[in-house]
Amino acid sequence: MTSRTVRTAGVEEELLARWPFWRANSARFAAREVWTDDTAEPTAALTLVGRHGGDALVGLGEPEALARVLGTAELPGGLVHALLPRGTWTHVPAQVRERFALVPGGSWDWLACDSQPEQRLGEDRAEILGTGTGALAAAGAVLARGYPERSDRDDDATRTWWGWRTADGELVAVLAARLASADGSGVHLSAVTVVPEHRRRGIASALTAAATRWGLAQGPLVHLGIWSDNDAARTLYLRLGFRVGAEIENLVPAQH
Repeated sequence: MTSRTVRTAGVEEELLARWPFWRANSARFAAREVWTDDTAEPTAALTLVGRHGGDALVGLGEPEALARVLGTAELPGGLVHALLPRGTWTHVPAQVRERFALVPGGSWDWLACDSQPEQRLGEDRAEILGTGTGALAAAGAVLARGYPERSDRDDDATRTWWGWRTADGELVAVLAARLASADGSGVHLSAVTVVPEHRRRGIASALTAAATRWGLAQGPLVHLGIWSDNDAARTLYLRLGFRVGAEIENLVPAQH
């Protein structure tokens, strides 16, 4: 089987839009070139995008079909990153993997919700902190206590930060919401953090439910990512109505 290149912008978007993961992230994944399996109804697509200061790949569809596309597509060297459906890399021949010089760098799941979650106890203590440096400073104090390994993001000050306060007004939990501009992309949640001494009290659930309810008023979908081995987070989000929409493997340059 060979791959075929799709270069017409309108055709690209129409093709890629069949995958919810792409629709939800298309605002940050601007496809420069697209390859698909050479069939009338493609089951896989490989896209070249600009990301993290260089060329990156985003793969969609069936892992085995995508692996065949990877083996035949004419791709540039020096890739800095790849996001592929989990299981794709194991189907890529060894000589092709060596040509890309990429290695597995962790796996995660993309979850999405399109229906209102059940009301959670404590949602009334969730509030929008806002955007800008003031909101970021308040959120940053919580992140430093509960999520110190999170690095600063370039767009943190533009995100809508949410917080959850105790009865005496102490801010003990936060999360970030990013409004995407592309049609159908909805709202992305990230950096869900509860300070250690307040965990296992339903705070993360209440805060996420409130933010999800708000997000669904902004667009058709609310989505987020979790590491694939984070079973506690998976249980929390599934109970709120999220469903796994894509299982992703990260690939990074071999020297990292």
